[in-house]
Amino acid sequence: MDEEEPIISDEHNSSKKISIGGWIFLIWFIGSMIAMPYLFSINPNYGVMMFGQYFLVFGIIFLKAAKKSEERVIPILFGLIGLSCIIIPYLMMKPEVDGIEINREIVFKLLCVCVFVLGGLMAVFMPIIRIKNLKGKCTIEVEATIIKNDFIYNGRHKTYCPVYEFEFNGKKYEVKNNQYTNIYVKPVGTIVNIKVNPDNPEEFLGKEVGSIGSIVMGVITLIVSIPLLIIVLKDIIS
Repeated sequence: MDEEEPIISDEHNSSKKISIGGWIFLIWFIGSMIAMPYLFSINPNYGVMMFGQYFLVFGIIFLKAAKKSEERVIPILFGLIGLSCIIIPYLMMKPEVDGIEINREIVFKLLCVCVFVLGGLMAVFMPIIRIKNLKGKCTIEVEATIIKNDFIYNGRHKTYCPVYEFEFNGKKYEVKNNQYTNIYVKPVGTIVNIKVNPDNPEEFLGKEVGSIGSIVMGVITLIVSIPLLIIVLKDIIS
């Protein structure tokens, strides 16, 4: 009986492809880092455009990896900022485009205000989309105990994220939602009710204090930035 040859060609080719893709990404990343300060020294507009292509490429990579609708918001925002950083400096280098005179100062103001508006929209709608998505999947209510409060520094201030422990179908779980806040932080040992996804108990919905804070900050940002956007657009029209 002939000895069977091990089937390794597909796996080998796949790893080879991944390796080549990794090298291409590494060369692009390092090359762009080196080119950016050089382009800034030649013409700041070129430097901003190089910076913009970073945002655009990472936006495309993250968008491709995103599986849920709420995960696509940040990559799309990255892509829009990247495109703005490429297109607007290009227009600023052209005294006229299709017979339309470009006012560099107004274009710069428009870019800055648009970034704030997009940031405000993201801060408002990302938590809403995420919570709506979780409400559709997390249907089983369980009792959970806060066993610790993870923290990170936001500037000089600590913000906290509770870690919950609960039992579901005879198995214990430790979960957190990575929503950090310093508002209404519950002490360790507090028992709360959360809703879990029966198909994936590590996915859960609790009281989204961090999300509420994000929405409030987003609304404040929009209240400030939208009137500024209207003023800049009026200047462009006039």
